[in-house]
Amino acid sequence: MRHAVILILFLGIAGCASNREPQFGKNDPAAYHYQMGLSYLAERNFTSALFELTEAEKLDPDNPELLYNLGLAYIGKRRPDLAEKPLQKTLLLKPNNSRPAMTWVLPILSSNSGTAPSSSSSS
Repeated sequence: MRHAVILILFLGIAGCASNREPQFGKNDPAAYHYQMGLSYLAERNFTSALFELTEAEKLDPDNPELLYNLGLAYIGKRRPDLAEKPLQKTLLLKPNNSRPAMTWVLPILSSNSGTAPSSSSSS
């Protein structure tokens, strides 16, 4: 019985890993830069994250997940003025985004810069 449980867990983990591989093709530089940017962001290395995420943005400018994380990297670098543009574009591409940066950070950024947020949420 114990061996069956271990086997099921192993197969489940292996299945999860194999499901991720197809989305990261060998010849997909945008995905490479995006993943590197996420790794640096997780390490709180915002300078390197910004480099990688801006490279990914050049190759995939309409990816809302990439733009969201780019905005977070700018916030991490204490550049909210630069974070606003990618976060606003994220809302345009994915209007129902309810991530924390979209629901509370973007309205703060917008109120500080004098522009209204583009989401139509009510308080």
